[in-house]
Amino acid sequence: MHALVNDFCQYYEKLDQNPLSQLGEIYSDDIEFCDPVHCVHGIETFTRYFEEMMQQVQRCWFDIEQVIEQDNEAYVRWVMNFQHPRLNGGNLIEVPGVSHLRFGEKIDYHCDYYDLGAMLYEHIPLLGSLVKGIKKRLK
Repeated sequence: MHALVNDFCQYYEKLDQNPLSQLGEIYSDDIEFCDPVHCVHGIETFTRYFEEMMQQVQRCWFDIEQVIEQDNEAYVRWVMNFQHPRLNGGNLIEVPGVSHLRFGEKIDYHCDYYDLGAMLYEHIPLLGSLVKGIKKRLK
């Protein structure tokens, strides 16, 4: 595994224990980051996005399940574990997903793919029941 991908995995495995100042060691200054909620460009904007996210959660870490790497790209399959005081009664939520990374000296592209409903909507009172009901009907 490329050292940079290994650093990425180690950082996210202990996300809530690692200082956000370390993001600049992994990501390039012109990082392009996208997930189902936001797309941001630049390390300063990316760091602010993470600061806001981490202020909302009580705990957050990733279990890395698989890494597939070729040339200067990697796909990292993971389960995000987090606790938010206003979601799921403050209990742990687990959301599977995948990160697509492109890198040179540092990571310059990071796109996360996950089910936003499983992360957020299913854990909001009333709305959660509706979303779960719709998913059951689609099966």
